[in-house]
Amino acid sequence: MTDVFSRFRGREPFRCRNCRRRFFAAPSTVERQKSAVKPARSHRSKRHLSRRTKKRIVRTLIMISVFVVAFILFLIFLRYLMSEHQPKPYPGIIPD
Repeated sequence: MTDVFSRFRGREPFRCRNCRRRFFAAPSTVERQKSAVKPARSHRSKRHLSRRTKKRIVRTLIMISVFVVAFILFLIFLRYLMSEHQPKPYPGIIPD
């Protein structure tokens, strides 16, 4: 939440090259920018996802698949209810 307010005030996030601490500074402070680097989203390769991200993706896919299966079952049930059923004649009664 502090990122939003800091950017609203015109400050950009930076990371110190020596201690790797993150801080916000105005773009006009050139001295600090020389020893700072824009923060990367992740220090890991983009090919590798974190465990939390993998779990979130799997959980989302499971929720979507359950929803799709439930929706298909609902449509099948709705089609069954909407179809016209012919009454079966009772044995021994002659139909007109």
